[in-house]
Amino acid sequence: MTTEQRPGEPATGSVPVAEALPTGEQPEAPVAIIEPEEHEPSGPAALHEREDRPAAPHEPSGPAAPHDPERLSDEALEAELDALLAEPAPSVPHPAPRAPRAVLGIGAFLLSLLFSLGTGIALALFFAESLDAATIVAFTAIGLTTASFAIGLLAVILGKGRGWGAAAMAISLISNPFVLVVGLGAVQSWTG
Repeated sequence: MTTEQRPGEPATGSVPVAEALPTGEQPEAPVAIIEPEEHEPSGPAALHEREDRPAAPHEPSGPAAPHDPERLSDEALEAELDALLAEPAPSVPHPAPRAPRAVLGIGAFLLSLLFSLGTGIALALFFAESLDAATIVAFTAIGLTTASFAIGLLAVILGKGRGWGAAAMAISLISNPFVLVVGLGAVQSWTG
């Protein structure tokens, strides 16, 4: 007996095709309902039991049948495996070692520390009353601290050591002799 399932009906039983559709309607797609036999358990336990049971004779199980044209003989499989193993493995290029991302910021920070020493030397020469040497060192320190400020700003903008770059900018700004002279002059005029 051929059975079909009506849309919206649960698949609990079978209905003859003649009773499934009103007269004149054609089925959209035939759906066969397979009812469990009375001696077979149904539900989740049945699935477990069916998995444990050996396959029926008509169901294929295990490797492909010997008459299958796509099945390779053991010798052919071994030859193909040997050919694959004999080929050299493709070489994957290793990425070149990269410099740390913060290299620009760290470099600006170290330069700002080094150039702030120039300001200290210029002040020491000034207090030693060697004004010509102090002037030369001070102008050099102005240029170098401005350069380290610019490198720190570049590190902040590019994101290559933002923290280090910001610290380099602060140190360069504070240790710039021109900024020191202007800043100390402003403090002196306020305290007056």
